[in-house]
Amino acid sequence: MDTEQNIPTVSTSTEELQQRIDALSLGQALVDFEMANARVLDLTARLVEANERVRRFGRESDAARTALQSVSDERDRMRTDHMAAVNEVAVLAREIGLHREVIAARDARVLELEGEIASRDVQVAHAHAEMAALRNSVTFRLSAKLGALKRLLR
Repeated sequence: MDTEQNIPTVSTSTEELQQRIDALSLGQALVDFEMANARVLDLTARLVEANERVRRFGRESDAARTALQSVSDERDRMRTDHMAAVNEVAVLAREIGLHREVIAARDARVLELEGEIASRDVQVAHAHAEMAALRNSVTFRLSAKLGALKRLLR
């Protein structure tokens, strides 16, 4: 009878091993969750930063468009003024030279502003693409981790 008491039963060992495995699995799941949570926080911070950049680029783009419209309006006004001065021949020669310089400078500025707008539009599109990629990555990883946690909890 003493011999039977010293021999561990298989069911007790199996239960202990199962409890240890469950404890290790739970610990790993918690570590995985913490890592995923930290990644989500990092991605969220990056997403907020990218969103701020998009907003800033939008504001700058709007300002550039407003400046472009102002330059265009000014150019149109100057052309109208030029047509009114056609009747005065002596003044016309002097004004034509001045208007050409101003219009050339403004046209150069218009081209410069159009280039800036195009560049900012590309930056905005890139930022949108980054936000979409981040959003998809976070969603996929969270879904995978939640699925794994659900399976572990069953």
